[in-house]
Amino acid sequence: MIRGSMSRSALGMLALFLCGAALSAVLAPSVVQAQVPDSGLQRVEMLHELRESNKKLGEIATLLGEIRDLQAKALAAAPAPGRTADTKPAALDPP
Repeated sequence: MIRGSMSRSALGMLALFLCGAALSAVLAPSVVQAQVPDSGLQRVEMLHELRESNKKLGEIATLLGEIRDLQAKALAAAPAPGRTADTKPAALDPP
């Protein structure tokens, strides 16, 4: 009888051990495989993006320069406030 109870407890311990091992395998966090960054490729991509940004900024600067020039021409062609295009300034009239 003692021998039978020992085998039952041994079987119970073995079952408990196997259940614990199975649960720990399921509940354990999975191993993550990280990618090693390729710094050379990242540098090439960054340079490409910076060149594209510089190209766009150059286009913006060109457009702003054209707008500035058009406004300067419009201001030069427009008469001063309070005068019409056919009147002379008072300083140019003979006394």
